[in-house]
Amino acid sequence: MRILYLSHGHPAFSAGGAERAAYSLFEAMAASGGIQTVFAGRAGNGGKGGIQAFRGQPDNLLVSFPPVDYFDLRTNNRAALRKVVETLLETYQPDIVHAHHVCHIGIDVFEFIRAFNPAIRIVFTVHEYMLICNNFGQMV
Repeated sequence: MRILYLSHGHPAFSAGGAERAAYSLFEAMAASGGIQTVFAGRAGNGGKGGIQAFRGQPDNLLVSFPPVDYFDLRTNNRAALRKVVETLLETYQPDIVHAHHVCHIGIDVFEFIRAFNPAIRIVFTVHEYMLICNNFGQMV
C-alpha cells in the first residue's frame, strides 16, 4: 500500500498544528512497515508547480502550488494545479491520498485526484472551520 500525505505546509517552514499532525502521521506510518509513504508539503505559492525532495529525501517533498483564492478556496491556476497533482500521482502511484487542509492548495485538488484515477481513496482531515466560516479558520 502507498499513501501520499498532502499538506498545506511543511513543518520545517510552517510550524502549525495541521502541518505537524500530517507529518507525524507520515512518520508513524512509514515506521510501521509494509506501507510506502510520501509526504508532499507546500513550500510556497510560486505558482510554477515545482516539486523537489526536501534535503535529498525522495519521500519528503516540497511542492510549490499555484496561488489560491481564499474566499472560495479554489486555485487561481487550474492548469498548474492539475499538472502538480498529476505529476505526484504518476510518480508515486498512491492507493490513498490523505489531504490535510485545502488552504494554500485549493479544493480543486480533489477533483483532479478523482479525474486522474477514480480508484484512489481520498482521506481528508479538516483541521479547523475554514470551510464553513470565512474568518481565517476561526468560527464566528
